[in-house]
Amino acid sequence: MADQQITQLSRDLFNIIKQIPSIRPQVEGLGEGISRTELELLAFLLINQSEDKRLYSPSEIGNLLSITPAAVTHMINPLEKAGFVERMPDEHDRRLVLIRLTRKGERIATLLIENFQERLEGFIDHIGVEESRTFIRLMNKMLTYVSSMSTQTEV
Repeated sequence: MADQQITQLSRDLFNIIKQIPSIRPQVEGLGEGISRTELELLAFLLINQSEDKRLYSPSEIGNLLSITPAAVTHMINPLEKAGFVERMPDEHDRRLVLIRLTRKGERIATLLIENFQERLEGFIDHIGVEESRTFIRLMNKMLTYVSSMSTQTEV
């Protein structure tokens, strides 16, 4: 099996499993004094940055993670203090602040992603490529269903 194919499958699995609270990547020893959620935010930023190193506003991060901008700010503050992220003024609107991973943040996020990817690749090896594809397809169906159910019950 091609490494690229396994890498893509593990990324797909990461994006699905990340949404299941009880199954999380190992974070012990990666960031002294940084919470699991903050480390996962670093990984999220690294995974979702484009080739041009797109920066995100706290509002955009909040929308992508389904949390409030205030919660994002609460997470960003210790990450900035520890040197994992930095706030940058928007080039087009100096009133806006954008969040960028530092090299230190990218390094820690990469370690977290690699750790979790190894675990997912072990899972793929254990159940096989076709079963992994089936699992991803079924989990996506479940997430679509759960999402549609939550929007139907909102008043």
